[in-house]
Amino acid sequence: MSKNLMGYNMKGIKMRWAVLALLALDGVRATAGSLPPSHAGACPDSSRAMQAIPAVMRQMYAALQKDDLQAFESTVTSDYVAFDGGARFTAESLVQVIKNAHAAGTIFEWDVGTPEVHVTCDQAWLTYTNRGSVATATGKVPTQWLESAILEYQKETWRIRFFHSTRVPVKP
Repeated sequence: MSKNLMGYNMKGIKMRWAVLALLALDGVRATAGSLPPSHAGACPDSSRAMQAIPAVMRQMYAALQKDDLQAFESTVTSDYVAFDGGARFTAESLVQVIKNAHAAGTIFEWDVGTPEVHVTCDQAWLTYTNRGSVATATGKVPTQWLESAILEYQKETWRIRFFHSTRVPVKP
């Protein structure tokens, strides 16, 4: 019998840990078939994702520039949420706010620039400083926003699930 200084049977403890590890592995195998479709199968190619994810953000802004709800919805998940300007938005409500601003004569310029992108299988997040402008009847003001988004890989394309934008205060 193998005992350590404390008097425990080390052989028995090692055997129990081995059994627990096998049971845990068996549990993982049992639940693998019940994972949601977004988690089943192989992960998308991460090098392609690094290019595709910023492109999705640019497509989102292109849709907003045109007040195109259908194009915007093609870039987001069905449960999309945005936090912007201290408010919570759905896809429809965000497009409507931008459409109303455009109708009032406001022109936005947005630039994703070079975001920092992180990919973990079918989930991704990115952060960037959006350097653009807001133009109204009183003039054009260079504007920056700190932005982040969480994306999900669905039906072989990346879609935005959550978006957050905070305007950087203008320094006097």
